[in-house]
Amino acid sequence: MRELDSVICSSYDSVTMTAATIEQRLEALEREVRSLRAAVKKKSKKEKPWWERLAGTFKDDPLFDEMVKAGEKYRKSLRPRSK
Repeated sequence: MRELDSVICSSYDSVTMTAATIEQRLEALEREVRSLRAAVKKKSKKEKPWWERLAGTFKDDPLFDEMVKAGEKYRKSLRPRSK
């Protein structure tokens, strides 16, 4: 990333960019994209999806059950009442 930053910053020092400068920036960006893709791919293989990590975390939790009941009571209070 530092290499990419230095290439980008140095290219803006001059008003016009040469073909070589553009090529340098492009190569640095391509390297950074490869690095980011590899990191994402590596992380996605290791980690479970968020919903799998969350599932079951409130099992047998009386406070969570109370919260669910309060939510149901609130939603019912919003319904129109029959005459």
